[in-house]
Amino acid sequence: MNGHPAPQRQAVLWEVRLREGELDVATLAQFEQWRTATEDNARAWDHVQQRLGRLGERPGGRAQGAAMAHALRAPADERRRALRAAFGLLVVGVGAWGAREGWQQLGLDADWRSAVGQRGNTRLAD
Repeated sequence: MNGHPAPQRQAVLWEVRLREGELDVATLAQFEQWRTATEDNARAWDHVQQRLGRLGERPGGRAQGAAMAHALRAPADERRRALRAAFGLLVVGVGAWGAREGWQQLGLDADWRSAVGQRGNTRLAD
């Protein structure tokens, strides 16, 4: 694997693809065909698996490895849902602030409005 990095890159891409979730038989067959096609592919796959295995060997690594595996497998839908909720709250907050400012600027919160420092006598309706 000292030479061409393409098998290493492909091995990483296959690892990510295999961890994405449910796989069909055709995808698994494609992977097996890629892995057995050349010796470089098989070595690259073994190297990636060894590196991933070492992540779990650190102190507390079993828990970290399990957490990392779960994080890699967690669907992006949860993150998207959280981002949508945060964006929705931001829109509601900005909208409420804008409505409040507009209400005050248009003078809809008072019967009569004067400029700062302006004096005057006005009779307000009951």
